[in-house]
Amino acid sequence: MNSTRQKATCCDKPSHAAHDFSFFPRQKQRLGTHSIYTFPCYDYRENIHLLEVFGMKRKLLMSIMLFSALAMFGSTVFAATFLSYGYPSSTIPIRSYNYASAWQVPMDTSIANWNNAGAKVQFVKTSNSPNTITAGNFNNTAYGVNYASVSGSQIVSFRVELNASTITADASNLSNFIQSVFVHELGHSIWLGDNPTTNSPSIMSYSRNRNSMTQPQAFDINNVRSRY
Repeated sequence: MNSTRQKATCCDKPSHAAHDFSFFPRQKQRLGTHSIYTFPCYDYRENIHLLEVFGMKRKLLMSIMLFSALAMFGSTVFAATFLSYGYPSSTIPIRSYNYASAWQVPMDTSIANWNNAGAKVQFVKTSNSPNTITAGNFNNTAYGVNYASVSGSQIVSFRVELNASTITADASNLSNFIQSVFVHELGHSIWLGDNPTTNSPSIMSYSRNRNSMTQPQAFDINNVRSRY
């Protein structure tokens, strides 16, 4: 029996909330013969704000936070090179969108960043794709979220939400920041998981500099090529 699952595959979100899995609580709903699941996976920013608030030495506080997180949450720290699902075709349609140039230009550039990366995938804007991109003010602390409806190991459709509230609050280079978040979220549509265990630069890394890293890196490109 085929089933469809819906996953919140990733968010750009503060790392001090990295283990707060109540943010997107998992849900299951029966719809005829199909089960739809929603459960969380995040991409976080650094602990800079906590360091500033508590006024403690950086190394000491980070050590305490790391020890506490491991003790309390153990295996809930998420790191993976690949998701268990991805878009079945190397040509991925996206429904056309229209925003002010401050957002439209970097969003379009993000698509070009993947299309020109040599990763053997092409994101193509069309008028009737079920895959949607929305930029707006969302009531959460994430930079972006990719929700995917999945059947087996294949994405049936996905929607990406870019959170203008958090992006504009933390960006020192708005265009680059938008690109970094959007390129990351698109990566989830083509099998890439969050925070891969590697010393190589990666657009999927939690610790990347979103104000400067705007393109998929060689590590990401090679991983996508291996799936297509």
